[in-house]
Amino acid sequence: MTGRRELAMKAIFLQAMRANKVIDRNSVIASEYVLARNGRRADLAILANDFIGVEIKSDFDTLYRLEEQIAAYERCFEKTVVVLAAKHLDPCLAIAPRHVEVWIIDGAGTPRMMRAGANPPRFSDEFRLNLLPIATLRKLSNSPKGTKRADIIRECSQLPPEWIFGAVKDHFRNSFEKTSGEFWEGITRKKISQTDVLNLSRYADDRLRSTNAMTERTKFWEEWNRNAGSFFEMTA
Repeated sequence: MTGRRELAMKAIFLQAMRANKVIDRNSVIASEYVLARNGRRADLAILANDFIGVEIKSDFDTLYRLEEQIAAYERCFEKTVVVLAAKHLDPCLAIAPRHVEVWIIDGAGTPRMMRAGANPPRFSDEFRLNLLPIATLRKLSNSPKGTKRADIIRECSQLPPEWIFGAVKDHFRNSFEKTSGEFWEGITRKKISQTDVLNLSRYADDRLRSTNAMTERTKFWEEWNRNAGSFFEMTA
């Protein structure tokens, strides 16, 4: 099956956002941003003028979880964007609420906005609070050590929504400002590559080790096949 993988689509989309001046060197970007404590991740999270969540659906993906993914994004982000392989467009438009921004990346690798987005009609203070570590929640609530997380969140949920969202954005910026700065330095005067995007993930080191291990295994078996071929030629 031919088609672009998620990483390539992220690079193309970020390059389009950069060209359209939606993001710049002041923007903080994370790849595979963990949403709350259920393990779900946003493919991209971008803190620019808005806090934006981006879901990627490549040729190799299905849309069977898209509705629940969008619902999670809406509870956290100010804007939700879905970036799709072109084959997913029609079913996505049927699933995604009208305020969700929808892009496709066609077979030639050209990104196109198919529907403009808007801020979602709802969000969840509790969901946003679950984006924060326990230490930050304690500071917000002045809760003593030993207080259960659920009790702290219940107390913090009484705070004004703008305080909660401000804390979420501050934590996001503090968590990803360093890797984003390195990302922007690395793409000076060049297009955004898949490697650049990979470096935006907190799992980059694990992935690099995995890639290096795979490369070493490939080299080992290539060498083994060459040696085995030489051996059998000699004994033939």
